[in-house]
Amino acid sequence: MADRDFEPRSLKEVLSEFSQQKGVRKGIEKVRVEQLWKDTLGAYVNRYTRTIRLEGTTLVVEITNATLKEEMRYAQESLLERLNEGVEGIQFKRMVLR
Repeated sequence: MADRDFEPRSLKEVLSEFSQQKGVRKGIEKVRVEQLWKDTLGAYVNRYTRTIRLEGTTLVVEITNATLKEEMRYAQESLLERLNEGVEGIQFKRMVLR
C-alpha cells in the first residue's frame, strides 16, 4: 500500500474550503437570504412571499398580495436597512418587488 503524504486538517478548515466553491457558496447564500427574509419580516409577510433571489446586490422578491406589495414599496428603504443589519457578508443595495 502506498504511503500518503498529507497534513491532517480540522473539519472547520475543510468545511470552510468546501463552502467557498462556487456552486456551494451560491446555495448557502440563497438559504441565508431566505432565512434572513423570514426572520426579519415575519410569518405574515412570508406567507405571501413566493420567491426570493439575489441578483448581484439586488434582492428580487415575488409577493402574491398586491396590497402588501404596495405597502412594502413605500417602506423599501427601511426594509433594506433592516435586512442589511441582519446579515454579514451580503450587502443589498436595491430591492425589486414583483
